[in-house]
Amino acid sequence: MSLETTYYITQIIAVVLILGSLIAIFIQQRKDHALAKAENQREILLKTTEWFDAMLSKPSGLESVQNCLLHFKSASSKEKAEFMQYIVKVIVMAEQASFMKREGLIDEDSGVKFIAFAAMHLGTPGGTEYWNDAKVAYANHVVEAIDERMRSDPISVDQFYKMFPLFKIDSDPKSAANGASAPTVEAKAEEA
Repeated sequence: MSLETTYYITQIIAVVLILGSLIAIFIQQRKDHALAKAENQREILLKTTEWFDAMLSKPSGLESVQNCLLHFKSASSKEKAEFMQYIVKVIVMAEQASFMKREGLIDEDSGVKFIAFAAMHLGTPGGTEYWNDAKVAYANHVVEAIDERMRSDPISVDQFYKMFPLFKIDSDPKSAANGASAPTVEAKAEEA
């Protein structure tokens, strides 16, 4: 075998090894991306459950959210502040999910569901009052996605309360007619 033949054989082997390395790197990147996607999916869902747990552990905050979902503009400053802590988290979660969906870090369905979750809240009477003034503070693509969802697939207030009964203010029609207010979250807890 001549020196030239040996040279060509080593060149062919080098090219095959380089191609093999590139294929291995590509496969590893796909695996890493799949792992990152699963981790991000798990993390955003875990934060959502932690956030709901925190909301349920604070009855006054829950009551403020209940009231503001009905009438944001006529709510007290304290109620608005507690509601805004809640609703800003809802919108920011939708924004994070939108970014992650766009980057392929969570699946399409989860990204859409977080936008729908925000749209459901903002479609309530008080949520709409808040959203009409506050949407300028959020990323345009998220505002457009939420507004589009509210237009294309609006959720009625009754549907919202069926899906999230903890936000419904229970009231006795007889006592409401006599001027009594709805029972508070604390009163409901004491009854149980």
